[in-house]
This record gives sequence, structure tokens and C-alpha cells, in this order.
Amino acid sequence: KEEHMSATDLEMEKAIAREQELHKDSVRKCLEKFASAHSSTLLHTVFSGWEDVVYDVKHEKELDSKQKEHDLKWEKHDEATQLIAAKMWTQNIVAAAFQGWEDIIVANKFVEREAHEEAEKLRMKEKHEKSVKHTLGALTRYEDGVWKHTVFQAWFGLIEER
Repeated sequence: KEEHMSATDLEMEKAIAREQELHKDSVRKCLEKFASAHSSTLLHTVFSGWEDVVYDVKHEKELDSKQKEHDLKWEKHDEATQLIAAKMWTQNIVAAAFQGWEDIIVANKFVEREAHEEAEKLRMKEKHEKSVKHTLGALTRYEDGVWKHTVFQAWFGLIEER
């Protein structure tokens, strides 16, 4: 029960205990005056008072010990929480840095691929135009049989390229 008490509750409990102690002392003094005539009664009163004092001291030590244990647990809990938060923050920073690097690499590869594709398209277009000019030139210079041979050769060349 004491583990779940707040500091205010513990202070209040200690104040009540002090008031009870003052009351016990007052009662004890009255009883001592009343019993002072009889030595055995006085001796019994003294031992009873000592027993009360010892009990109260032990009880207060137990409460202090439990409060210290409780405080230590919360300190350890706070330290662990702070450690976990710092570790998560560090991991997030590292993850963000790697993600940024990955994004840059992917973007660079995309740009390189597009540039390569454009260069390849340009090369194929130039090759096609050269082939068409060559074929048209051959058609105009040769006679009919050679002309058919040239057309079929060019046609097969185009088919093979694609």
C-alpha cells in the first residue's frame, strides 16, 4: 500500500504519527504520575513506553526504507525511459540519412537510364535514316534484279534490328 502513496500522503501519515506520538507521551506522563506511588506499576509503565517507542522507530524505518525503494525504482524507470528515447531518436536520424542517400541514388540511376535510353533512340534513328538513304541510293543506281535484292536485304536488316 505504501508503494502507491504519493509524497503528500506520506507526509500526512508522518504528521498523524507525530500527533499520535505526542498523545502517547501525554498519556504516558499522566499514567506515570498516577502510578508513581507503586514502583512495580512504574516499572511496567516504563517498559511499556519503551516498547511503544521501539515499535514506532521500527515502523518509521520500514516506511523510510519502502519510500527509498520506491524512489529508486522510479529513478531507474526514468533513466531507462530516457535511454530508450535517446536510442530511438538516434535510430530515426540514421534511418532518415540512409533513406535520403537511397533516394539520391535511385534518382541518379533514373536520370542515367533516361539519358542512356535517349542516346540509344538517337543512335537507332540515325542508323535507320542511314539505312534508308543507302537503300534509296542503291535503288536508283541498279537495275531491277539488283534492286529487288537490295530491298530484301534492307528489309531483313530492319527485321533483325528489331
